Amino acid sequence: MHPSDRNGRLHLHTVYAQTFSNALDYLVHGFSLSTRIQYAVCMNEQPFLDRSHTRVQAIVVRHRRVLMVKHRVDDAAWWCLPGGGLKDDESLEEGAVRELQEECHVQGSALRLTSHLIEASGVESFTFLVDIGNQEPRLGEDPELDSQAQILIDVQWLALDEIPERDRAFLWQAGLMTVAGFIEQVEGWGDAVSCPDCIG
Repeated sequence: MHPSDRNGRLHLHTVYAQTFSNALDYLVHGFSLSTRIQYAVCMNEQPFLDRSHTRVQAIVVRHRRVLMVKHRVDDAAWWCLPGGGLKDDESLEEGAVRELQEECHVQGSALRLTSHLIEASGVESFTFLVDIGNQEPRLGEDPELDSQAQILIDVQWLALDEIPERDRAFLWQAGLMTVAGFIEQVEGWGDAVSCPDCIG
């Protein structure tokens, strides 16, 4: 049955349950993320995705450094991954690549999903590993804000030991440990507690 069938009926072979093991996984664990997204496309809607509460962001790495942008709001400043909200007419991957282009002036290609989670605030966050080749990033802007209200103040390639621990923690939930080279680096840190208020 073609996905555009107006009755919206869906056969298992139109999603990712094409083998017995996949079908069993579906029965035990429910839809995977990729299956949920394809199911939504087949139904010509987005039943699982509230775009008003969705964030997409990009992990870009080079020589064990992570491309990060610095935000400043009033007296507070922090480093984070390039990212932002999702537009109505774009896929998750397209949104992550667009946000990267807006904030860092580079064209990217999404390679794979590294993290999908629902934050305590209710925001559903999707992080993608993105390849930019040998392009050199430069500071961009948020097109939704006027020039006097911009919060982006810097863009840098940062090693893990150059990132404040508060900001580095968000890289873990974004799935940085699934990127080659980083888990080996962290395993070499030893057993010392390093966050300022974790002892006692």
